Order: sequence, then C-alpha cells, then structure tokens
Amino acid sequence: MYDIIIIGGGLGGSTLAKVMSNHGLRVLILERTTEFKDRVRGEGMHAWGVPEAKKLGIFELLCDTCGIEVPWWDIYLADEQIAHRNFPDTTPHQSPLFSFYHPAMQEILLSAAEESGADVQRGSQILTIQPEIISKVIVKRNSHTQELRARLVVGADGRNSIVRKHAKFDVKNDPQRRMFAGVLLENVPLPTDMWYAVMNPTNGQETFLGSVGDGRVRAYLGYPNQTHSRFQKTDDLPRFIEESVRTGGDPNLYANARAIGPLASFPSDDAWVEHPYKKGIALIGDAASTCDPAFGQGMAMTLRSVRQLRDRLLEIENWDVAGNAYAKEQNRDFMIIRTHEDWLRSLFLETGTVADAHRAQALPLIAEDPSRMPDLFGLGPDAPIGESVRRRFFGEE
Repeated sequence: MYDIIIIGGGLGGSTLAKVMSNHGLRVLILERTTEFKDRVRGEGMHAWGVPEAKKLGIFELLCDTCGIEVPWWDIYLADEQIAHRNFPDTTPHQSPLFSFYHPAMQEILLSAAEESGADVQRGSQILTIQPEIISKVIVKRNSHTQELRARLVVGADGRNSIVRKHAKFDVKNDPQRRMFAGVLLENVPLPTDMWYAVMNPTNGQETFLGSVGDGRVRAYLGYPNQTHSRFQKTDDLPRFIEESVRTGGDPNLYANARAIGPLASFPSDDAWVEHPYKKGIALIGDAASTCDPAFGQGMAMTLRSVRQLRDRLLEIENWDVAGNAYAKEQNRDFMIIRTHEDWLRSLFLETGTVADAHRAQALPLIAEDPSRMPDLFGLGPDAPIGESVRRRFFGEE
C-alpha cells in the first residue's frame, strides 16, 4: 500500500516522487525502461520553467550535474534577425533558458527521488489500472505479477500514456497539420550560451539548434505534414540538413555536422485531456497535455503541473477534491499556452496571401513596440491573454 504510485520516471514523475517523499509520503515509481537512452524529445526548457524548477528544489541539482544555463536566444524570420534576447535581463524572474541531455536528466532525477525515500521499480510493465477509492495497479516485472494499491495513481508516462488509456480519459486532438523532426549532432559550432532558431513563412518551415553539453547539439526541423516524407533514419540526415539550410539556417553551422543519435519525426499538433483527474487517477506532463514541440513549452509545463499537483495534495486533506482542483488549474494553463502557440504559428509559420497580409500589418508594429507580442517564452501561462491582447498582437488596434 502506497500513498502515491507514479507511472513513469522521467522529468515529471521523478520530480513529483522526490518532493512528495520529502514530505513523508510513501511513493513508488514504476518505470518501464531499465536504461534511459537517447530519443528525439525536448531538451530545452523556456525561462518561465526555471522558477518552477526552483520551487520544486531541482534546479540547483540539475545545474550541478547536467544543466546548461542559456541567457541568449537568436531568432530569425527567414534571413532577417528579429530577436537577440537576453532572458535574465528581460524576465521579471531574471531566469535564463535551460538545456540538458535528456537521458542524463532522467537518471539524475530518478536517483534523487530514490535518495529522498521513493521506491523505484524499473522494467515494470503495467497490465491493469483500476480506479477506485483506493486505486489498484497490476504490474508485471521479472516475470512476476504484483497487485499494488495507492491513494493516488499518477500518470507521468508521456504523450502515449498507458495510464490515460487504462483509465479511459477522453483525449482531444488538434487536426494534424505539422511534423517535427530531430536528431543529436556533433561538430556544430554553436555557442553553448545561445539558442538559434529560424522561422520561414515562405515554406512554413522552422529550424532550431541548442547545445545539450559535451559538444553535442540537438537539431530540430518543423514543417507542414504534407511537405516531406518522414525523416526516420540516419540516412535521411543530408535531406534534414538540406531542408534546415533551405529554411534559412546558417550553412556554416551544419557544414560538418555528424549524427550521434537517432533521427526521427512525429506529429507536432496539440493533444490534451480537458480534466486530467478522475477517481484517484491524475495525469501530469505530456500525459495530461502535449504542447506543439515547435514552441518548446512541454518541459516547463510538466514542472508547472507537478508543482500544482504537489500544492493541492499538501493543502487539501481530501485528495479527490485536491485532484479536481489541480485538473482545473492544469487545463487553464494549457489552454493559455495553446492559444499563444496558435497566434505565433499563424503569424510566423502560416503560408499564403492571407498570412502575408497579417504579417504586413503586424510585424512593423511589433518592431516598433515589442510588447505587442505576448511573452510566451518568458512568462508561459502567466502571459496576458484575451481578445484585446490578440488584436494588439495582430495589429488590429
């Protein structure tokens, strides 16, 4: 019998286990893999996630081990630079962007959770989850089947969540419009203190580069889903680089690049659960809502959801009430992010004469007054929202 069983030992699951174990609760993490390996996933956290990491007590740990504080972000619209931003100097919380190599982060946080008192079982296969007043999880590990019980089961198992499936949460999806490809590279002369991105509305593509330490750089390419066949293997790297340069990426950054990890692509449209809690089951991170990776909000949003769930569980004795309160907050924040992402996508990545007209109207005004653009990357869901904000962004008032 546990207070909390967490399915998934990544950023969200391990952080939640650590903080709840520190408060004296009995916590179990069930992690499917026995070893964290390189996969194409987010490794850059936007500045508004740093205060969340500090509130959860993991920021210094990551800084001391695998994290990279990144003050600068250079952004181009085709061949025109539209931002050279220092985030610590331009955010109210004075926070940088933050990068790390994902498998290293996972191992560090899972170990930290265990050191805080959480039980960890790796190589665990979830067979059944039965939501009840005391929820039941049946798991297979090393050919043995266990029946486990907890006051709360938390799904922290990503965009293809098994918990979400077993508990029969209704998942909403935006229409599939775009794809996102990524690969880990070496021999890319990108400064470690800078992210680099290019958005090109003439072809609807975007490219991004960010260091993850030890001379490695994560490269991404976003594109309309009907434009290219999937980038699925290392043999596709020349085509990936060609399209990155055609988007506007600096050829010098890609000239000697060599893949040192898998190359893969996947749909990048939003998916979410409107109320990520029911009957003793809560969803956090990508299991609750998957943000378009083109805008990189996923990891900061994961930590926000962990902090929200922690706060509600610690302040409200009735955990069913706490879970419902958490779900309302999580969905509210996700919908704000989703709205801002849609605005940015419309202005900077949509193609065609209508989109060109919107840019002709909005971009000169934003150049004169950058405050017209809501600061999604610095403020996240705390950025202003509403019709008057939208009209000002698009130059309609």
